[in-house]
Amino acid sequence: EKDKGDLFKVIKNISKLAKPKDILIVYLTGHGGKENFPLSTGQSYTAFGDEIITEEDLERELKKIKVGYSIMAFGQCYSGGFAKRLGHGKNIAMSNSGSSRPSKSFGKDSFGEKFFPALFGEISDDEKAKADKDNDGRINVQEAFEYTAEGDFLAHPLMSLTPFKNTYHLYSDIDPKKVSLDRGR
Repeated sequence: EKDKGDLFKVIKNISKLAKPKDILIVYLTGHGGKENFPLSTGQSYTAFGDEIITEEDLERELKKIKVGYSIMAFGQCYSGGFAKRLGHGKNIAMSNSGSSRPSKSFGKDSFGEKFFPALFGEISDDEKAKADKDNDGRINVQEAFEYTAEGDFLAHPLMSLTPFKNTYHLYSDIDPKKVSLDRGR
């Protein structure tokens, strides 16, 4: 079973290969939570094997990778803490939940399963027309993010039968409308 040390080794290897004009794509999902024990920092965390990775852990490790910019998507419960902490400088970070609430992120309806195909333009022409709000033939990060958030109103199977809507957040010093990985139509 993999542990966070293995993940950090991968990050170290990427940092050796990364070039200043590269784009780093990070997608973190799984089981998330929030520290709420005495003397805790109140950070969000994600389970990784039998260990946890906090916002601070991930920020410290990702700083080692020197690239043009990063696009980070977080789909675990309480993932807003990761997005808020990492969405600055050359990072565009987004989440499908706030730092103090769970999310719905599983299977084909997960955040990454909708966001990344839209970002790379790998969706049907009908869906591209919905996502490409400025009609320039490309889907930028902002458009992919909004497309992902639209219509998200499903019941979370582990919570209740009450419909549950994720709260999407995007943090960035970079204008996400100016970043596109879609090669166009």
